[in-house]
Amino acid sequence: MLFHNSFSLYRKDPEVAALLAKSYIGMDEEIKGVNILYEALKQNSMSYALLHVQADFLLTKGKTEYALKLAKQAVNCAPSEFVTWAKLTEVYIALGDYESALLTLNSCPMFTYNERDMHRMPTPAKTHLPIKPEIVNAGLDEDSGRDNEVDVALLRLPAPSLRGTFSKAYSLLTRLVAKIGWDELLKCRSSVFVMEEEYRLQKAAEEEHHKKNQKSAFDNETKPPPSADPINEVKTNGVNNLNYSIPKIAISGESDEDKENEDSNASSEKKLQKDDAVESLTSADETFETSLPNHNEVPAEVNSLESTTGESRSLQEIGESTVVDEHSTDSEALEEVNLEDDKETSEKKSFEETSVSEPISFKGPELEKPLQAANEEKNDSPSQHEEPNKETVTKKDYAFSFNNKRLCERWLDNLFMVLYEDLRVYTLWRSEMSHYKAHQLLYRKAGAEWEILGDLASRLHHKEEAKEAYQRCLDFKFSPKAWLKLLEYYAEEGDVQRTLTAVVKLTVYHERWYHEIIYPTAVCHNLNKIIRVQGLSKIHYNLISMNLSPAVDKLVSRYMILAETFKIPGSDF
Repeated sequence: MLFHNSFSLYRKDPEVAALLAKSYIGMDEEIKGVNILYEALKQNSMSYALLHVQADFLLTKGKTEYALKLAKQAVNCAPSEFVTWAKLTEVYIALGDYESALLTLNSCPMFTYNERDMHRMPTPAKTHLPIKPEIVNAGLDEDSGRDNEVDVALLRLPAPSLRGTFSKAYSLLTRLVAKIGWDELLKCRSSVFVMEEEYRLQKAAEEEHHKKNQKSAFDNETKPPPSADPINEVKTNGVNNLNYSIPKIAISGESDEDKENEDSNASSEKKLQKDDAVESLTSADETFETSLPNHNEVPAEVNSLESTTGESRSLQEIGESTVVDEHSTDSEALEEVNLEDDKETSEKKSFEETSVSEPISFKGPELEKPLQAANEEKNDSPSQHEEPNKETVTKKDYAFSFNNKRLCERWLDNLFMVLYEDLRVYTLWRSEMSHYKAHQLLYRKAGAEWEILGDLASRLHHKEEAKEAYQRCLDFKFSPKAWLKLLEYYAEEGDVQRTLTAVVKLTVYHERWYHEIIYPTAVCHNLNKIIRVQGLSKIHYNLISMNLSPAVDKLVSRYMILAETFKIPGSDF
């Protein structure tokens, strides 16, 4: 009847197929469950709920690689849902890819927890719930208030106050630390997220690089333009030892454009000639028809050479020999003069205009600032063809943090601090326990403190330590939370006698406070787990052997009747 109604709902809404398939898989009807998933995915391939059921089924079979593909597909189908990212994180943890698990957890969309929108009843001034006689005889000893003194450090732990998606994300984070340990988790965190020190160094390097670019642009703007004719600015060689440069002579073989350029250069050179050079010339003949001077002198003005062919040829040869001589015999001296002139000009310009410190350029993979400054001092005037290489090296050195790492979300960073507090208190507790055991002393705590320590160990997935703390808590007071946790541990271990004891205690407690027993409760769920393994008949016989009162036996027997009615696995043997 139940599955008939489920199939009718499935025809109306294909989303019900996820619940129906999950139910079949839970009943060991895996073939029916897989067929339902197959048919439902053909109708709605973008349903992340169906993909999650498939992923969970594959994880139980050990097919983690296939489960990873399904989890990624679910994220693509519903990227704004928290459950899809959480499922992908769980698959990465199962695969052992802890860095990817951290990155996926960091990408989870978080939502503020809101309680149910229900009308709140005012707190009553006095409450009286009468206790039934059979409950009184059951020996239910509730907390009497004699152990309400709790350590403040235990009360201030922030983890119990987490709700909603933050609580689920914290549980995934504790699974990570239970798998690999705190130190390894910090290593994974520093390898995938940008740490505070790296962020500070990155910002400092970017600011220095920005200042260097501004300084380089300022120097390029204030640098004097290069000379149009650098040959005219150099001195002559030892043969023509004059204080003025040699004018170029136009010959008939040159083009008109070359003649105009040379005439303009000759006119500018005549203006730059000094007075002593002009006075040293002979005043007798100033025209070009006179004889040429000796090899120690060069005429200052040349007006025309086209009157005679012979004179033109001889003057051409003299001019060419002079130019060849100055480039061949004193080229090194010319280069030294050029560099000295540029250096004097740049130093004079920098002294007159600004006193700003030299820009810093970083070379090599190292990030040490003294070495970077020393490298920059050696290269005050880098060439233009080296600047692109420096920019590439700078980007390579200082952009690695933001290219290969991600910024950690604030909420995840806060969860790391919450986890640190839990681990700190847990480590202190275990150290104290070891110290007292080594000296054969009794380690005393109040019942409420043992309950908090049990919750702490349970959050950190230390099952044995949590079980020990809950058992010590029950030695001091009755705690339904401690009994429920112990019921989970006993059911997982298959301890029938202790499981039934916890079931009896919790059933009587719920009846005492008039709590409605609605299937499936946590008590029924854990009892069904042990029924699947041990069988309903064995559980029922063990319950009879406990020799309970008829009223209490009737309360507990309802779970047995419920398991037989719904035919859960194990109810037929």
